Amino acid sequence: MIEKIEESKQVFWFKNNTVLSGDLHIHIIIDNPSIFDLSMDYINKIYELENEPLGSEGKARQSIIKKVMKNNWIRVRYRPEQNTWYIEVYNYETQKYNIKECIEYILKTGIIKPDIKIFDKNQLVMDKQCYSTIEDILK
Repeated sequence: MIEKIEESKQVFWFKNNTVLSGDLHIHIIIDNPSIFDLSMDYINKIYELENEPLGSEGKARQSIIKKVMKNNWIRVRYRPEQNTWYIEVYNYETQKYNIKECIEYILKTGIIKPDIKIFDKNQLVMDKQCYSTIEDILK
């Protein structure tokens, strides 16, 4: 289910050649919970446990995004202040193939240029996220 990423969109999710884009990662999940193997009951419960409004950017959001990333979804976003696109994965070692597919797809779209950084949310080195460059992945 590949969809063309709209140039105005600065965030998207990628898994097995499925691309879902939008304005905020959490809103994409809320709008498509079954695609992420979640239910609205689960999402609502997490927000209620954290006493946060649905869709807000707090602890509930972090918990839900982490769960989605553990299920091999890749989180992609653009940071305009750095003029850089970031690819975040839960575990770099287990996601190498999916990362490569993601990079190949987004380079074909022409939206993302080769100044991509890949972050592994599962590994921290000296309190900093580990990252690789696009050249590392496409070797």
